[in-house]
Amino acid sequence: MGVSLAVLIAQHDEVTVLDIDAARVAKINAGEATMVDSEISALLAEKDLNLSVTGEADEAYPGADFVVMSQLMFYKLSMEWIMRQRQ
Repeated sequence: MGVSLAVLIAQHDEVTVLDIDAARVAKINAGEATMVDSEISALLAEKDLNLSVTGEADEAYPGADFVVMSQLMFYKLSMEWIMRQRQ
């Protein structure tokens, strides 16, 4: 989803994130990080970000000046580490 990039940009510009996972959408909209990252967690919890997250493309794309697509790359070791972090 590129949450880190979205959070960093949302400090100064309006950002709408589109994610297919409803649980991640709810978590980020509640100010909680979806990954282990103390700086991103602090920004989400404490900073007034211009950030919204939706699961609906028709809410995310209209009016966008540009679109950034992000996909997590699952290599064997990275995947094992990521799965441990989600527990």
